Amino acid sequence: MKLSECNMCQLCNSNWHYSFGKGRKPASVLFVFGRQPTNTNSMSSIEKFTVTLNKFLEYDWYSTFAIKCCGKGKIKLEHSEKCRKWLLAEFNKVNPFLIVLMGKTSLATMLGSEYLKLKPNVFYVKNGKRFFVGESIFGDEDKIENNLRTLINYIHEYYG
Repeated sequence: MKLSECNMCQLCNSNWHYSFGKGRKPASVLFVFGRQPTNTNSMSSIEKFTVTLNKFLEYDWYSTFAIKCCGKGKIKLEHSEKCRKWLLAEFNKVNPFLIVLMGKTSLATMLGSEYLKLKPNVFYVKNGKRFFVGESIFGDEDKIENNLRTLINYIHEYYG
């Protein structure tokens, strides 16, 4: 089944378009944001974050959204569970050494709801894969800087 044929939850009914990832495949770092923003301020937060990353990671990254349908409706845990297969398919193509989960929606989609208690700005290893659990950055300049600083320090320390 193609993503455009998905009807696993009610978000598909109000879908404006699908959120596909962008960047290199394979890539060293995979960034997973929760849901594609529907307002310009939140989208500019992602753009600022990725522009800064380009300077540091030299385009060796891939970013995507955990929730693939971009439309109206509040995101619920069931949406994360339904979108997990699409996210894992992207993950397998990117094959990163580090997965950066930006916010609770991306955390629940990638690892499952039992991991929602993990605190932000920590690193976690599951099944041999390294995860950085970040905070949602939408509309908060301090969170953007804090996430980037912690992440960049980690990458420098462990990878170089």
